[in-house]
Amino acid sequence: MGSFSGYYLCNGDQLYASGSNYEGRLGTAKRRGNEPMPVYVQDKVTKIFSGNQASNFFFITSQPDLLYGCGRNYYGELGIGITNDGFPKANTVVKNFQGSEILTVSPGDSHTILITKKGQTYSCGHQAFNGHGKFKHIFTLVPPLKEKKAVQLSTGKNRTLVLTDQNELYIWGIPEHLFPTDE
Repeated sequence: MGSFSGYYLCNGDQLYASGSNYEGRLGTAKRRGNEPMPVYVQDKVTKIFSGNQASNFFFITSQPDLLYGCGRNYYGELGIGITNDGFPKANTVVKNFQGSEILTVSPGDSHTILITKKGQTYSCGHQAFNGHGKFKHIFTLVPPLKEKKAVQLSTGKNRTLVLTDQNELYIWGIPEHLFPTDE
């Protein structure tokens, strides 16, 4: 479930969406749908991801593990580059992950974090690493986690938590610095 919207994977590969299409968050042409509407994609959808606060969602298809995103993109939180009006009109391929195996994607309010199956952590949108807020319009490897293998993540409105295979928990967001914690 997203912010005022819901996404459904039916029969193992058919994607549907319902709710508000404000900011293009449903990936459909209709403005609003009280009943689930099909989201047309050229291939079978295998996974869907949405954050609780997010006005966007992502999904992966099986050919060849393509990542798509739709919804708000004011801060580059879709990882698709800059869009003129702040959101794309339809589902858009996230080009720098074409062919990569993705473990999970978690959108926050103005950022998105992604972990590949190899454990690499990427981010896009408005981030605050080491106290410096930056806008990244494409997914970029998180430098302090470059040598770490991430296994799980969670995002909130302005915060991110990443757990590594060494049971290290990294927390960052506005206004904190990126740091490991023992708590």
